[in-house]
Amino acid sequence: MESALTYDLMMAGRSIHDLGTTRLSWHELAAFIKHAPPTAAIRAVADRMAPYRTTEAWLLATSIDMLAGANWQRAGGKGPRPQPILSAIERSIRSAEQDKRAPHSTAELAQIRASLRKRRAQTTSR
Repeated sequence: MESALTYDLMMAGRSIHDLGTTRLSWHELAAFIKHAPPTAAIRAVADRMAPYRTTEAWLLATSIDMLAGANWQRAGGKGPRPQPILSAIERSIRSAEQDKRAPHSTAELAQIRASLRKRRAQTTSR
């Protein structure tokens, strides 16, 4: 998060080291973060879909979806109906986030299961 904020401040001609000085007050930093554009790095940290929520991205995605639909229709509707591209991107992002949270080894999975058994035993003994 700090590197995203640092990058956004650098793009605006400021530095994180200016914070608390007359060049960048805490109030200005709060306004900078609150009103950052959708393409700002700080927005992407909080919402991975933020870069795709701009007017340009929506127009481009709509154009791609219309072309894909028209091509599918001209082909006689053969094959699966094309899905909206932003939905595919959102599914991909969600899947990647779920993969990050998943256990990475059988030992980690065994530890989670043991912790759950312990919690269940504690709740049933009350």
